[in-house]
Amino acid sequence: MTSGHRSSFFSRVYEVVAKIPYGRVVSYGQIARMLGSPRGARTVGWALSACPEGLPWQRVVKADGYIAGGEFAELRRAILTEEGVPFLSEWRVDMEACGWDGVDVIIRAIEEAEYPLLEDFLYYAIYLPPGTEPVPREIIYDPEIYIYVDGFGGADDCGLVAEQDGEIIGAAWTRIIPAYGHVDDETPELAISVLPGRRGRGVGAMLLTRLFEQLRGHGYKRTSLSVQKDNPAVRLYERLGYRITKERIDHAGNEDYIMVKEL
Repeated sequence: MTSGHRSSFFSRVYEVVAKIPYGRVVSYGQIARMLGSPRGARTVGWALSACPEGLPWQRVVKADGYIAGGEFAELRRAILTEEGVPFLSEWRVDMEACGWDGVDVIIRAIEEAEYPLLEDFLYYAIYLPPGTEPVPREIIYDPEIYIYVDGFGGADDCGLVAEQDGEIIGAAWTRIIPAYGHVDDETPELAISVLPGRRGRGVGAMLLTRLFEQLRGHGYKRTSLSVQKDNPAVRLYERLGYRITKERIDHAGNEDYIMVKEL
């Protein structure tokens, strides 16, 4: 396997790992088979030895359920125990009870015919604290919000979608625009959303991981975003490398973080 192929394979491994649900595990060999390389279990292990921050590496175990040895074995066991993963013995998880067969989610570039869908995902991206009544969909046409999708498709715009069984279930895109998370004219700002019924399954992390690659390919050095301080997504962004750079009050009076990730 050439270095270029290995890098591509590693990236695909990380996409799968990002999808492993909380409290579930998968084996190195299963991941290799999902990626069409049935003899690639060892290469999956190499990929995980350099796993990016924020991915649930602890959810990958040996085919028989045993936790891989090494300096992180204790930590892996502790995290899996905290997630409620059942163990058959001290170092062996119950694969029958908590094994994961994978979900066929495709991450790909958004197509021009799909640009109108960004209005829907822009609406779903609006954070509503628990107990809050849904806001009317027309709110996305507020100029402060609609700028995230208005005229999407320009030279500086990047976008990906997550597709499952022919349905677009998530989208992540960036633009250089004078919006909430604007840092400078060289830093694209992120917008991301997953359909409400498909959240909590790692789709957002998959989208972001691939989007970071796309942005690097376009020569960008960093990306920014704006998020309400009490939005649970802050934790996801931090796990994937975003750091809080400042706080601000948006036009609706919400307290927001401006976050930046170095690419």
